Amino acid sequence: MRSLITMAAAGAASLSMAQAASLDFRELDAGFVGSKDAVLSNAQLKGGGDADDLLIFHRTGDSSGFCFVKVTFCNAGGEIFFNEAVHDLSFRVSNWRSGDRARVTAFDDVGTELIELDLTANETVDLTSLTNVHRLVFVDISTSIQPGVVYNDFVFETGPVTITPVPVPAGAALMATGALALFRRRQTS
Repeated sequence: MRSLITMAAAGAASLSMAQAASLDFRELDAGFVGSKDAVLSNAQLKGGGDADDLLIFHRTGDSSGFCFVKVTFCNAGGEIFFNEAVHDLSFRVSNWRSGDRARVTAFDDVGTELIELDLTANETVDLTSLTNVHRLVFVDISTSIQPGVVYNDFVFETGPVTITPVPVPAGAALMATGALALFRRRQTS
């Protein structure tokens, strides 16, 4: 029984904690920055495939966000590639006009689609149930005349997903009691 408890303690000690993180656009220049792509400390952002697709970053105080721009409106698509797997992911979508909408698709490290969601209105997108997210793909599906969708406040965790271990000592004590009862029964027979 002692070796079982020792193994359980060693397994619990080897668990590492997840790290809270965010996409922090304060790493870039203040104000508006137009670029085809951007590299942050924990992710890369890439504008869509057309030559006129750009990323525009806006930063004011602690609030920062971006949009994928085609010509003059935030109606292009693009991607975020995380440097490592993330989980407990959420972010905000801000829309400027009625009919402004986008679609986001999350993929794992081998390109398997995890989820696809249509985003509407001003909302927090909750992807906290997903693990092993490596890439997000954004497509604008707006129907307004002057579309615009901005993404901001990305928060997530990196590292292993925390799993609460089942207490082993209680199970070990129950097994030991059963083994002792079986041993005593054999002795009396």
